[in-house]
Amino acid sequence: MNKEELVQKIKDAATAYYTGKEVMQDSEYDLLIEELRAIDPENELIAGMASDETNAAGYKKMNHNLVTGTLRKAMELNEFEKWVCSHKGSYHCSEKLDGQGFELVYEKGVLTHLVSRGDGYTGFDKIALAKYLNIPHTLPQKENISVRGEFELSNKGFHTFDIFKEMKNPRNAGAGLLNKKAEDLTEKEIKAMGEIHFFAYDAIGLDVKTKSDLFQKLEELGFKVPKNKVCENYEEVVEFRSELAKIRGTDEENFAIDGVVVFENLLDAEDQKEKIQKKAIAIKFELEVGIGEILDIEWSLSGSYLTPVAIMTPMELAGVVVERANLCNLNNIQKLGIKIGDKVKVMRRGEVIPRVMSKV
Repeated sequence: MNKEELVQKIKDAATAYYTGKEVMQDSEYDLLIEELRAIDPENELIAGMASDETNAAGYKKMNHNLVTGTLRKAMELNEFEKWVCSHKGSYHCSEKLDGQGFELVYEKGVLTHLVSRGDGYTGFDKIALAKYLNIPHTLPQKENISVRGEFELSNKGFHTFDIFKEMKNPRNAGAGLLNKKAEDLTEKEIKAMGEIHFFAYDAIGLDVKTKSDLFQKLEELGFKVPKNKVCENYEEVVEFRSELAKIRGTDEENFAIDGVVVFENLLDAEDQKEKIQKKAIAIKFELEVGIGEILDIEWSLSGSYLTPVAIMTPMELAGVVVERANLCNLNNIQKLGIKIGDKVKVMRRGEVIPRVMSKV
């Protein structure tokens, strides 16, 4: 597809996501963003967009005090290793949550605004929903601060309430509730809101020098924070990531996580203002690679878009038998020089969507 078609597909997917009608998995969306990055590195969609504007439910627009951008992503460990080479020092590592980004604004210690992520600079003030949510409504001290974090529906809540039976996952279910008008919430939906928890991971207005101190201060103020650890080198970061990966899909996984966020521990006030911070990176969980033979190529119609799909000899990846893999587009097929009968490497990016990566 050309650039215009790619941009439109990304916008359509984002709109569907924020209205609780997801049309593709996160990993497939990430692939589209990476494809756009290769074509147009400065495109504003790479750093996020005001997708929830399509379902603002009458909430007023409001500027952020704290830029709520996005993170550079390392889809493989060698990408992270390159980042480490140019970012020396201690690293603050934490769970990468899979929820809805918001900014909480406190004036003299009282919660006054609840602003959705939007485009990172402007969102929608959904303070009317605050009374139903698990967040501090007042702080111990009369501080003027802005706190950034994510709302995430617990796995328990997702499986407990029958109102979510048509939803694909907790992320979609939580997004659906947070995009509703407060006055339109049913009794069951209000009860379910109690299972949406806020995890704080950034703030301005606090006197701290490091990311680890920031997390500690946020906990002292009554906020939940993602599981985190200070690591001194590449090996310690990888070990922390491996430990988190072990609980995925088990009863220990209370909230969905899809990787690890790594910051230089020493805070940089100027970098905090960037839409994509240079001193931070997100690492996806381990990606499994298999080798198979392409038996045929089909074209899958999604809306107005045709996507080539490789029909493969069966292979097992991360406990799932894979017989189909995404080829992305015709340009990608030509670039890789792929044809029927070739043996290829297949990777489950984000452990969800299999994709043909290269010829063997």
